[in-house]
Amino acid sequence: MPFAAGGPHCNHRLQRERGLKSAGPTWAEDVYEEFAAIVVSNVYRSELKITQLRQDHHGFLPLTGPDTAAASFKTTYQQYLNDMAIEQPQLCRNLRRVPSAFNPFV
Repeated sequence: MPFAAGGPHCNHRLQRERGLKSAGPTWAEDVYEEFAAIVVSNVYRSELKITQLRQDHHGFLPLTGPDTAAASFKTTYQQYLNDMAIEQPQLCRNLRRVPSAFNPFV
């Protein structure tokens, strides 16, 4: 069974429930929140064996280049991933257990 039946917006819902999503986000908050939603979505897509991952939230352009490999992605975005682990520890622990080719939480 896929881990995120709620789809890519489950991260937004979790943040609102915990009071972490601001009412009027700044550009930096928008980038972080959207990053978190897209990375969760990409782990989910990978779990479903969908090889084309999303680049960002500005459309449906595919993720390309070295960041399509989880290890490279993890290196590039380590600070955002660390922030997610602090703000949403249970979600990140659950994501570590997802068996998928793209999983920067492992």
